[in-house]
Amino acid sequence: EEEEEEEEDAEERRAEAEGLFKEAEAACNAGNMPLAMKLYSSCSKLYPELSLAHVSRAMLLRAQGNLPEARKAFEKAISMNPQDPDALCGYGLLLRSVNEHDKAEVMYKRALEANPQHANTLCSYGALLHTLRKQYKDAEKYYRAALRADESHVDGICNYAALLHVIYKDRKGAKELYKAGLEKNPEHVGILYNYSAFLEEEDPRDPAAAAMYQKALKQMKAQGGKKVANNTKPRKK
Repeated sequence: EEEEEEEEDAEERRAEAEGLFKEAEAACNAGNMPLAMKLYSSCSKLYPELSLAHVSRAMLLRAQGNLPEARKAFEKAISMNPQDPDALCGYGLLLRSVNEHDKAEVMYKRALEANPQHANTLCSYGALLHTLRKQYKDAEKYYRAALRADESHVDGICNYAALLHVIYKDRKGAKELYKAGLEKNPEHVGILYNYSAFLEEEDPRDPAAAAMYQKALKQMKAQGGKKVANNTKPRKK
């Protein structure tokens, strides 16, 4: 009888937590991050077994720069579900941001073991190989795999375009990717920044390049000065 009551209580808490999680996602999508954080935290406390709540809370904490708490949340999520590619990839990104590159690589590999088609991990691991390891052929393999898994993955498009542009000097291929990326997301700061450099290289007086660059700076400021991955070169403001 006690076991039945405990099971019923657990199911009720799970249902309530799932409702809170949906509210948190809606708040996050609406840009109300304080409310989203409050709801994710309530959800995690009410039903700690719901690993997705820990993942979402960890990602929000990382975005806000609270890395110590984000680390705890990612570790909690992974302890609840060691095969969750979102948690493993997110933790990998955090580890890379604090220069724990080898540990980040382990997380990426674990994520891809859990889901070989996980586009975010394919892109993130490709970026590590590209910008840190300088293993360009391997990076290209992962970028291409990311885009096969999700052809609309704009970070993957941005990173692959930068690889073609800066490393391989494939201007035709890079331009096609930059344009495709902007069609999918006209506000993507990495593409705006790198494509403006590309256009500036062709014509330093191109007004489109200048406008695109200013738009990139505006987007970076709105994102709290977020750095652009795979920068082409330092730019004058």
